[in-house]
Amino acid sequence: MKTPIFENDPITMVAEAFEILHPETKYEAAYAPELYDENGTPVCSCITFPDETDGPDAAPVIIANSQLAVEMVAKAFAEELIHAALGPDSLEHGPEYDAELEALEKKYHETAAERFPAPAEEGGDQE
Repeated sequence: MKTPIFENDPITMVAEAFEILHPETKYEAAYAPELYDENGTPVCSCITFPDETDGPDAAPVIIANSQLAVEMVAKAFAEELIHAALGPDSLEHGPEYDAELEALEKKYHETAAERFPAPAEEGGDQE
């Protein structure tokens, strides 16, 4: 993955953490300025899985709502990435989905801590 424009972009950091955990999972991702479910309700994100007519190289497509706060989109993107890794049967969620999402969150925080270490506390004697 090439260097991101914004070093602290949560969405890019989610993708990087996911790539460490699931390097074999292919997906495509894009933003949409408006994103609604079948009832017309705005949604954060969605995923579409390829079918047999899409060809052997087709990958799931994740669409994220570009009108939302970056933190909301990062969380929704993480959830869709887990669906991409586990496949369409994971859309109902469940223990495997929950465990994978928890692992991704942990890896995200580890990656963030490595990239942005906490500053050392100043202490000791003051004169």
